[in-house]
Amino acid sequence: MISRIISSLLLCLALGGVARGEAPPSKAPGVPSSITLQPVAIYDAAGNVVSSFGGGAGGGASTVTGSMEQDVRATNTLNAATANAAVTLPVNGQSTVGLAFSGLTASGATVTFEQSNDGGTTWTGVNEVNAGTGVPTATRSTDGQTRVAVQGRTNLRIRVSTVGTGTITVASNISVREGLVTLASPLPPGANVIGFTSPPPSTAISTQRTTAIGTTGVLVSPVAADARRTVTNTSGIACEMMGSAAAYGTGYPLPAGGSFTFDASGRTTAALYVACASAGGTVAVLSY
Repeated sequence: MISRIISSLLLCLALGGVARGEAPPSKAPGVPSSITLQPVAIYDAAGNVVSSFGGGAGGGASTVTGSMEQDVRATNTLNAATANAAVTLPVNGQSTVGLAFSGLTASGATVTFEQSNDGGTTWTGVNEVNAGTGVPTATRSTDGQTRVAVQGRTNLRIRVSTVGTGTITVASNISVREGLVTLASPLPPGANVIGFTSPPPSTAISTQRTTAIGTTGVLVSPVAADARRTVTNTSGIACEMMGSAAAYGTGYPLPAGGSFTFDASGRTTAALYVACASAGGTVAVLSY
């Protein structure tokens, strides 16, 4: 009887081949609230810990080998006497690179910042932003700290573009975190000016009316250092504004009954002249 059972088991194993395990679930099962969360480790094919979460043999880092989820720090050197010597940093998937230079001032060299979108095959210039002044520049020749935005790029390069002497030390910190906002292209034309400070309000309002304006420019408002001005053509004749006593047909149109205001963003301190299509023009200027 026993021999028959053993024979049957051996036959089943031979017919079934290698036993297959169940496929893992497509979604990890939830953890019951009564169970305390435990540290989790991730292993490579050789059984080595490559990442751990919440403690364990892999430390407290949450970075998987091959990814760059945490800041990556490094220190490199450049021979200032070698033209085109470069420090090249992989930045795929990163956001901001912080750089600190030492020895650059003493070397007399200049470095240029360049970026690549194709793994280092093609290089184009990119601006660094001085950490102290916030001013963006494409090159650097002094010690100090700076930052470069690297979103969408695969590599960043710091290259010796003007040689000097000695050694330049470049400390880098590559971060996935957003920490830098710059304008990558010119703003379209518009009425708003970044950094513009509106002039203080004037202390008085004044009006000036000029009559009998002909076809040659007549001064209607002298130099105004601190006032906004509105110019109105109060006649039925087409006129023009200009910056000198020029002839009609060379200025900016000011139609009959029309007005033009030099406001806070487009104010001019220059003297204003007006010429009309024929004699008898009248213009009023409000300064405020």
